Amino acid sequence: MLAAAMEELAAQGVEGFTLRGCARRAGVSHAAPAHHFGDATGLLTALAIEAFGRLSTCMADQAGNDAPGSIERLVGTGLGYATFASENPDLFKLMFRTGRLHRNNEPLITAGRAAFAQLVDAVAAYYGAGNIMANPTLARRVMGLWSLVHGFAELALNEQFGTAAELREQAEAFLAPTIREMFAGQSDARDATDTFGAVRLKPGSDWLQPPG
Repeated sequence: MLAAAMEELAAQGVEGFTLRGCARRAGVSHAAPAHHFGDATGLLTALAIEAFGRLSTCMADQAGNDAPGSIERLVGTGLGYATFASENPDLFKLMFRTGRLHRNNEPLITAGRAAFAQLVDAVAAYYGAGNIMANPTLARRVMGLWSLVHGFAELALNEQFGTAAELREQAEAFLAPTIREMFAGQSDARDATDTFGAVRLKPGSDWLQPPG
């Protein structure tokens, strides 16, 4: 059913996605998807869970040959994020559409946090620090990296840097050197302090757990 749902998503987009369309593509009764997933939101949530798993794998695979703690590990993680978006544009557009997902679904939250942890761990290893989301300076660097790679992927998929088919080439040319400049020029912040305290996140930031 998930394979049929992916076909439906690719053909109809999030807004046109229906259980009937998925059932027709899967060759099952119209009632079958509802029996397993409840409604279209339930099936889209299952797709998003699958998508976050693929994103985690893509980041880990692309950074896997680089030494932990190296700048190239950070670059590889970021490129893996962009590669996933390039190879799975429809899933990428779905994953953050929280209005079309069961955002309190525990497997979805777990999968999202696992993907985000790839970025957190890469930054933590680079600075040789632990629990970096409790360090305001390092937390900002994680959020900066996430914003950079996600924003790049969004803009590239919308062909702001060329065609979407060129996304991976654009990532090598633009994203990789930007990550190097973003981190290599910054000082070690393991002992950094911030008078505003640890990072605080909106209640809707389900994957990121604020300290305390």
